[in-house]
Amino acid sequence: MRKFLTVLSILVAVAVLNSLALVPSAHAKSKTIVLKAAAMAPRDMPVMKGFEEWGKEIEKLTNGKVKFEFYWGASLLKSADALKGTGMGLADVCIDVPAYHPADTPFGTIGELGFITSQVDAPARALSDLYESVPNFRNQFDRHNLKIMFFVPFTPTILGLSNNQVKTLGDLKGKKIRALGLLNQVIAKLGGTPVAIPVPEVYESLSRGVIQGFTGFPLNGVKGFKLQEVAKYYLDFGYGNYVTEFIAFNKDKWEGLPSDIKDTIEKVNKRAIDIYTALYAKEEKKYVEPLIEAGCDFYTLPKAEMEVWKNKVVPGLWNEWVEKNKRYGDSQAFFNKYMELVRKYEQSSTYGNPFPK
Repeated sequence: MRKFLTVLSILVAVAVLNSLALVPSAHAKSKTIVLKAAAMAPRDMPVMKGFEEWGKEIEKLTNGKVKFEFYWGASLLKSADALKGTGMGLADVCIDVPAYHPADTPFGTIGELGFITSQVDAPARALSDLYESVPNFRNQFDRHNLKIMFFVPFTPTILGLSNNQVKTLGDLKGKKIRALGLLNQVIAKLGGTPVAIPVPEVYESLSRGVIQGFTGFPLNGVKGFKLQEVAKYYLDFGYGNYVTEFIAFNKDKWEGLPSDIKDTIEKVNKRAIDIYTALYAKEEKKYVEPLIEAGCDFYTLPKAEMEVWKNKVVPGLWNEWVEKNKRYGDSQAFFNKYMELVRKYEQSSTYGNPFPK
């Protein structure tokens, strides 16, 4: 009997130990989740400050259970590699631009279509809605193992020039202009000569006269690359929103997060565009004032001249986008819904363009 009780005691002890092994320790429960975040641009840009603020808000609301490690200036993944690199798990989360990989996320490039709005939060809200409501659009990210958090408002494009101001369409004719994505087509339609140059090479290209100007660039980005030293003239030609970025998780990493952490992140996502809009209102003037101090000249096209420019570009550019993307689904319906949502969200937009008048 005593032998039986001894064996029974051993079996009970083993069972207890096994059960304890299946229960996470207090240390394991409290272990910080570190997320590697890939950012293609320097930290000192409003759009990147918004990325960091989004992460810091999540850190705060999870009481430090989540910690973001930001890799600025493409130090973890190059700009062109952010989409696939994050999907492969080289980063846990990234901020990216559909214009860098139009064939991979074709419907996302609709944010490049201009002469639609300068209220940049409206396209971001429209695309965030469409991601949730249009399966074909969402699948363009799913197939790369990405889970979109939200689309990021990006401030309006300008035209920067090295030698003299452009005030009419004729002034632009023949000028070599650095552009991005669909803006290459826009510059060509307006009579300029688009040139494909990476952002880090714009300064030298302007100083050497390889190009006479640049677009596909926000006014608040000029200071960070010191372009005011080689480009003294800035034009708002009415193109407005020219790209909409997005923040995305590696889908496997997202699905592996505890449910309470995911719930907290989604709560932050719902007000993330408001976070960005408030940050732009606070920060953008700081990036414009140095340009004013440097003696830069600012000019906004009068309404009549702006219509001349617009009529050279649309609806041709819009129709071309629809036609080109039919192979990926009902691009006309997607375009129509996008326009409807942009007009809806424009009504409540609080974004103010900082371009000096």
